Amino acid sequence: MSTVSDLDTWRLFFKIVSRGSIAKVSEEIGVEASSISRRINKLEKDLGVELFRRKGKQLVLTSAGSVAYSRMRRIVFDAASLFKDLQVARDNDRDLITIACPIDLSE
Repeated sequence: MSTVSDLDTWRLFFKIVSRGSIAKVSEEIGVEASSISRRINKLEKDLGVELFRRKGKQLVLTSAGSVAYSRMRRIVFDAASLFKDLQVARDNDRDLITIACPIDLSE
């Protein structure tokens, strides 16, 4: 799995940054903290850098984490916007009716 294409883990990363802890994110989204922690640890391992400095249960961005936050933020939010636009397009396509008939029918 490519670390750039795993948008769900990047979304978790942004939630952790905004909430300051995995426990708060865990409670908010109803996913075990250990599962979230494993995903972030895998992301860090895949990237080869620590994104957070752990201070007890509090997480603080490292300099690499700050770079990742600023550079990936637009990508993640653009992807979310794209998925929303595609859902709207899909929903609009459901309202279309396709009619097929022989070309000479109109004559």
